[in-house]
Amino acid sequence: MADSGPTMTERVYALVLRFPAPVLWSTVGTILLLGAGSPFWWGMLGAPDVPETLAYACTPAFVASFAVTLAGETRGWPRTWSITAGLAPFILVAALARAVDLNLALMLFGLLLTLGLAPCVTRDCSQDRYWAFNHELWTAALVALVGAVTFALGVSAILATIKFLFGLGTSWQYDKLWLVSFGFLGPMGWLAHTPRADAATLAGPQRDSFVSRAVSSLVGYVLAPLVMVYAAVLHVYAAKIGLEGALPDGRLGAMVMSYGACLTLTAVLAYPDRDDGSLAVRVLWRIWPWLLAVPTIMLALAIATRIRAYGLTEERYVVALAGLWFFSHIVTQGVLADRRDIRLVSAGMAALLLVGAIGPWGAIGLSLRQQTADLMAHLNEAGIIADGKLVTPHSDKPTLSPRSQQRVYDIVEFLAQRGRLDVLQPLFAGAGEDDPFARPRGPAHVIASDVRARLGVEPTVGPRNPDGGGERTFSFYAASPSDTALTDGGRLIGPLSSWNSRGTSPKPQVIGLSGGDLSILHDGARLTISSIAGSKEASFDLSNLAARVADGKRREDTGKRDPVILTRAGGHLDCRIVLTQANGVYAADETSVEVTSINFWILIGDKGPPQ
Repeated sequence: MADSGPTMTERVYALVLRFPAPVLWSTVGTILLLGAGSPFWWGMLGAPDVPETLAYACTPAFVASFAVTLAGETRGWPRTWSITAGLAPFILVAALARAVDLNLALMLFGLLLTLGLAPCVTRDCSQDRYWAFNHELWTAALVALVGAVTFALGVSAILATIKFLFGLGTSWQYDKLWLVSFGFLGPMGWLAHTPRADAATLAGPQRDSFVSRAVSSLVGYVLAPLVMVYAAVLHVYAAKIGLEGALPDGRLGAMVMSYGACLTLTAVLAYPDRDDGSLAVRVLWRIWPWLLAVPTIMLALAIATRIRAYGLTEERYVVALAGLWFFSHIVTQGVLADRRDIRLVSAGMAALLLVGAIGPWGAIGLSLRQQTADLMAHLNEAGIIADGKLVTPHSDKPTLSPRSQQRVYDIVEFLAQRGRLDVLQPLFAGAGEDDPFARPRGPAHVIASDVRARLGVEPTVGPRNPDGGGERTFSFYAASPSDTALTDGGRLIGPLSSWNSRGTSPKPQVIGLSGGDLSILHDGARLTISSIAGSKEASFDLSNLAARVADGKRREDTGKRDPVILTRAGGHLDCRIVLTQANGVYAADETSVEVTSINFWILIGDKGPPQ
């Protein structure tokens, strides 16, 4: 009788025996997330976010113990090393994340890269064996991911059918199902298909397998030619920048990062065919590090310019890390080509990510310090603070320059989004009623609005326009309610909204009314309201909206201003505008505004409907 292979029990036993710590962390994390919505489990602890925090801590613990297990298989380490290795990131995330300014995403990506390196950094491990192991390791990860998604989709379809046919089941079942699929079944499938990292098992790339042949064809006839053509385009663009002497405002970092990552991945995938592959593969393998030189210089100039103008953020920190990673390729794979080692590609990235994930030198810690220091510099320059404390109470005539107002707005918003507004609390020590932190703690956006008002940032300053080259934006939100008297026979029409896309021709908006339709045309600087039946119109100047808002009364309880009532600047249609909200960008003179969206009401005079 033929051997049917190991039973399910034997497979599970073998999996737990080989990976005890990763199985433990995956199981515990999934159970914690499943119980996160149950007050019965955690209500007595007084901390409803405990299960989520511990579950997130299990993720880096799983990856770290996974890596140590693989390393131990080639070195004969005891399995207790794996459990110990998982404890460090677990404790770090669960208890010390805020204290050490931990970026969990960077930490996880860095730890994942160590999986392929852990068993392959010994002297007897060749580059062939390293490539072969990573080929099987990440193929196993892809198979496990597909399996988890397929299982979740299949069971979801069955549950939906049962609910449709019999009326049984609830929506929470789907959330729990996907948690189990991605938190437990997927990781278990990955562990089960992970190859053993010993020389006897993996002597080198298995080039005759179906997956290897498919990857080879993809790299040789698709990826390598495309990335070389893209490299040519990028170098021509670099020459254009050099001739014009100006960098583009935005998007260059993302473009160079995607190019560098695709080039590096293609080169690593081309490793088995570097000597006898297609012409594109053979050429690419020899020159790929040098194809990063000019783009890396472009990236360095672009990120330095952005940081100098708008400060350091986690995103810009990651772009800077990418630039360092590309530079390391030029050195280790280009300058030292006779000792080229593809393990240094992932090792360099893992090291940079782990360094950037934690501590005062990491992405969060360094960004917070730099942004806070920039804020203090602007406030000191304006004379708003001295010796680190507020000395000038907020008034309607702020001493911050228009550019400084936008910068202070951005920094306060940056701190609020990360829950770190408390670093500004010492500024208001002894400020009495001007201390936004003295009242009961409210939502972060409310405290941030109060902080900006106390520091002299006008309510008309809004978030920076991401598509406008960092222009200073205009935002007006009226306090409510509004008290506007109507004369006999007057009509109030609204609320209405109008948008104007910059760089495009405005289109009229028709409002159907019982007394006659109105046409509204908004071109950014002017709003025109026309009576279609009577051929009358009224135009309203929006370019001086910033001055009108600044002259209006501000509500001290909200920091917002009263609605602005605009009288017509031309035309014969008897109406006024009650403006409640507006957004736009300031022109170069910092006074006039190009309005992109407005919310308003129309006040028709006492002569009845427009004729």
